[in-house]
Amino acid sequence: MKLCKTIVMATLIITGLTSQSVLANTEREIPFVGLWEGIDPDDGGNQLRSITLNEDGTLSLTGSSTYFSLCNGLRGVINGTGEIQGIVLETNVTLTCSNSPPSLYKVKAKYELDRKNGTLVERTDLRTKNNKPPIVFHLISRSQVYRRIKGATQFSEVGQKRVIMLRPDGGYR
Repeated sequence: MKLCKTIVMATLIITGLTSQSVLANTEREIPFVGLWEGIDPDDGGNQLRSITLNEDGTLSLTGSSTYFSLCNGLRGVINGTGEIQGIVLETNVTLTCSNSPPSLYKVKAKYELDRKNGTLVERTDLRTKNNKPPIVFHLISRSQVYRRIKGATQFSEVGQKRVIMLRPDGGYR
């Protein structure tokens, strides 16, 4: 009988230490955050996109390519911010070409999560206008970022997650 109680207690303790809290459903992962890599099917350029979460809840995007058609084949850097609308990150970015003096292009870009393939699909207004295929990105590095769902009163931090909490005004902290 004593052995049975010991086994039950050990099982409860181990389960409590290794499982997620019942409050874990008050958190939602932000799946866009990370480093993404793809190949432009139009010109073969190697593309990188780094997406990070800002304090105000928007996402910052920084990108590079080994070949930008708009930059006459030179390198360039993309910078911008955006907001998540469902499974789409909508951004306004600036492409700065590395020529001298630098050329600047303003571009609207949408990044849609393809949950079936685990990829991120980039569609820009310029690519759509010129009937060019989208660029498909694969996640190569991730820092799990979670945010607390609005209206939740408690949350739990499990493992090595970084928990981002919503302020009453809807922003992150």
